[in-house]
Amino acid sequence: MNQLEEDFRIFDSLKTHSSQIRIVYMNTFKTVLLAILVTVSFFSAAQNNPSLTAKDRAEKLTALMTTKLKLSSDQKTKVTELNIGVALKNEAVLKNTDFSKELKIASIKGNNQGRRDYLKLFLTADQYALFEVMEKDLLEQQQADANAEVLIENENDI
Repeated sequence: MNQLEEDFRIFDSLKTHSSQIRIVYMNTFKTVLLAILVTVSFFSAAQNNPSLTAKDRAEKLTALMTTKLKLSSDQKTKVTELNIGVALKNEAVLKNTDFSKELKIASIKGNNQGRRDYLKLFLTADQYALFEVMEKDLLEQQQADANAEVLIENENDI
């Protein structure tokens, strides 16, 4: 009887130890699985996130300009039409496969210069000065975003 009790005690001990090992492995498995799911969802969200349409970008820029430059309702109407027109032209340039990279850059620069020239016609001097600062900040932010994107791509190549 003593031997039987000893065997049961060893069996219970092994069963408890086996359960603890199973729990550790399951927790590790769950953690690894969660990490994989988070990584996959992050990259799929980044790749599947549709970029804004030209009209959406123009409206977003107009909203920013309305707030920062304190546009009147008449100015806002003109800025909206102008921004949509420039955004559509720039989108057409970017999608044109016949244009070289240099021609695309020159065309977009020309469209943006046309926007600046037109804005001078109905913005006050103070508003236009604020616009120039805002435009510079936006360009710097775009450059920073582009640099960050390149860094992420380079890390993924490693």
